[in-house]
Amino acid sequence: MKQITAIIFSLLVLVSGAWADTRLVGQVIDDETRKPLEGVNVVLVGTEMGAATNTDGFYTIRAVEAGTYKIRASYIGYARVTRAVEVSGDEIRVNFALEPSALVAPQVIVEPTRAVDRQTPMTFSNISEEELEYRDQIQDIPLMLSDLPSTKTYSETGTGIGYSYLNIRGFDQRRISVLINGVPQNDPEDHNVYWIDFYDLVGSLKDIQVQRGAGTAFYGPASIGGSVNLITQNYSRESTLQFESMYGSYNTRKASLEGSTGLLGNHWIGYGRLTRITTDNYRDWSWMEFWRYFAGVGYFSKDHILKIQTYGGPQEDGLAYYGIPKDYVSDPEKRTINYSSATRDVEWFNQPHYELLHQWQLSENLTMNNTFYYIRGYGYFDYDGSWAPPSYFRLPVNQFAPAAWYPEDGPVDVASNTMIRAYVDNNQGGLLHKYTWDHERGELTAGISIRGHSSLHWGRIQESDGLVFTDTVTAETQTVS
Repeated sequence: MKQITAIIFSLLVLVSGAWADTRLVGQVIDDETRKPLEGVNVVLVGTEMGAATNTDGFYTIRAVEAGTYKIRASYIGYARVTRAVEVSGDEIRVNFALEPSALVAPQVIVEPTRAVDRQTPMTFSNISEEELEYRDQIQDIPLMLSDLPSTKTYSETGTGIGYSYLNIRGFDQRRISVLINGVPQNDPEDHNVYWIDFYDLVGSLKDIQVQRGAGTAFYGPASIGGSVNLITQNYSRESTLQFESMYGSYNTRKASLEGSTGLLGNHWIGYGRLTRITTDNYRDWSWMEFWRYFAGVGYFSKDHILKIQTYGGPQEDGLAYYGIPKDYVSDPEKRTINYSSATRDVEWFNQPHYELLHQWQLSENLTMNNTFYYIRGYGYFDYDGSWAPPSYFRLPVNQFAPAAWYPEDGPVDVASNTMIRAYVDNNQGGLLHKYTWDHERGELTAGISIRGHSSLHWGRIQESDGLVFTDTVTAETQTVS
C-alpha cells in the first residue's frame, strides 16, 4: 500500500508540473495602422512549438517549459521580428508590431490578361522560370517554344540564333500577339515580330505563357492565331553575382555577367545582365555579333511597387534571308548555301526598350497598374542592287550619261557591284492603364491603351562600280565608285 501511495503521489507531482508549464500569449498588429493582423506565424525558434494569430491578432502557445527562448513573428509583406523571452510562471505576454516590408518574390508588377488553369476557356501552355533554366538558352525564343502543341518554328541561319519565326495553328507572326510585361512587340508598320531584337531576354524572364487561338491579350494587334506573353523576372532580394560562358559548334561563343544588389534599405533592389555572343552559324555568311543588356531598379513598399528598366543592345550580322532549291536540302554541302554571301549583305541594328512599371494597391480588393514605355529601333541593312534599273533608284535621267546605260555592246540595266543601304528609324511609345477589382463573383479588369508611332525610312546607293555621272553644270562625265 505504501508503494502504491508513493507512485500515485509521484504521478500527481508530474501532472501538476505539466499544468504548471507557461503559456505564451500576445497580439500582433500593423505598426502603421495599429490594426490586428490575422494569420501571422509566431514560433519559438529551434522548437516545433508555435501558433497563428486569429482574426483579432491574438495567439497562444501552450505548455512551454521554463527557460530562455527566441520568439519570432513573421507575415508576408512585413519585416520579421525576433525577440528573446524568459519563460517562467503561469503566463507570459509578448506583443508584436510588425512594420510593412517589401514584397518582392511572389509579386508580378504588370501582366497582360493571362489564362488560368480550369478557369479560362482556351488552350495554353506555361513555361516557368525553373523550366526556362533547363532549356537551351543560347537559342532564340521561338526555338524554345518549338515543342509546344500546334506550334512550328524555323530559323534562317539553321542554328536558332538570329532571325527565327513562329507559327501557331497555321497563323504566322503577323497574327500572333507578342507582349513583354503587357507591352506589344508586334511592329506598328507590318505587325511582324522580330525576335532577333530581344535575343537573350530569356535569361531575364520569370515565365512565358503561350495561348493558342483567339486570346485574352488586351493590347496590341488581334491575337487571331494566338498570343505569347513574356514576363520579366522579379529582382532577387539576395545579393548575387554570376558569370556564365558557353562554347559550341560553328565557332559559337557566349558570355554573360548577371548580378543583383539584393534588398537595400528594405525597399530598393538593382539588377543587371550583360551578354556578348558571336557565331559563324550553320549557313554561309550568316555570322552574328551581338551585345545584349538588361538593367533595372525597383522600389517596393506595402502599397506600391515601382520598376524602371531597360533592355536591348546593338547587333551586326550577315543576312541570310534567301532560301535554297528543294533538291539542295538533302545535300550536306549545298544546303548551307546562302546567296547573300556573294554580295556580302549585312545588317546593323539597335532597339533599346525603356519601361516604367507601377503597381498601386488602392485597397484590399482594388489594384491599379500603369506601364509607360518607349521603344526606338534604328539601323540599316546593305543588300545587292546590281539587278536594279535606274528607275528603281529614282535617279534623274539627265544627271547620268547615256553611255552608262547604253554602251556600244548593248544596253545594261545598272552598274556592277551596286549595294543599296536601307535605313529605318522607328519610334513608338505609350501608356497602359489598368484596374483590377477582385469581388465575390470573380475578377473585373478594365483599362485603356494609348500608343504613338513615327517612322523614318530612306534608301541610297551605298557603293557602285563604274557608275558614269554627268555634271549638269560642266557637261562633263566622270566614273564614280
